[in-house]
Amino acid sequence: MAKYRYTAKDGDGNRVAGEVDAPTADEARRLLEQRGLDVTDVSSADANDSGAKRPLSAEDAEQFAGQLAQVTTGNLPLAPGLRAAAKESASPRVASALGSIAAQIEQGRRLEDILAEPDGFIPRHIAGLLMAAARTGKLADALSELVEHHRAARALRRSIASGFAYPLVVACLATVVLLFVVLFAAGNYETVFYEFELTLPLVTKLLIWWRHIGLWVIAGALVVGLIMAVAFRARRGRAGWLRLLATVPLFGPLCRWSGFAEWASLLSV
Repeated sequence: MAKYRYTAKDGDGNRVAGEVDAPTADEARRLLEQRGLDVTDVSSADANDSGAKRPLSAEDAEQFAGQLAQVTTGNLPLAPGLRAAAKESASPRVASALGSIAAQIEQGRRLEDILAEPDGFIPRHIAGLLMAAARTGKLADALSELVEHHRAARALRRSIASGFAYPLVVACLATVVLLFVVLFAAGNYETVFYEFELTLPLVTKLLIWWRHIGLWVIAGALVVGLIMAVAFRARRGRAGWLRLLATVPLFGPLCRWSGFAEWASLLSV
């Protein structure tokens, strides 16, 4: 037996909302009509609850803000507008979140109270921004600027990724060629060198050393580094881990300053 949320009108034309247990949505609608209610909407309460408790991803949060911005900008009734946006959303999680908010608003809750929940489905700093905007009556403006912020942040990250793409591809190809030479081609030459008892230059000796020992040293160092990183992350938490990454040459300053850029853009909203 599943649980469904409903909104309906009674015989006097008053709007009522609640929950009903039924095996299917059609059966829930039939039970409500037997009670003399004019049913306007029936949705799964279990799906809405799970969508509200699981935080949305960054992409889903952006879609959620965009849908909410359209509803508030169009001066539509909030709950029906959210229901309509949920039906048009391509993301099931966004649709579930919008439906959950609509159901709670129909039950008499304010949008600020829903966003203030500690286990909400959107990041807490975004929820705080929306709460402040709703209290000042500028929710539509803030949502529109928030959508633009997300688009600008995504464009910034895409620009950084495209800048790193070429050198990373070259480095990966060079690594593949080097591994092929060390693991496959160098073996035959090593046999010839030792059979003729040739005096080898230092570079060739290093290549042979890498073939027998160097790769294992690198593999061991990677394993030890991974274990240390996991231990550091568990002990120092996310903040300590980010501080450590900020000290990495080239990568650290890039992440730090791009993060500051996104923070400043979000703060301007």
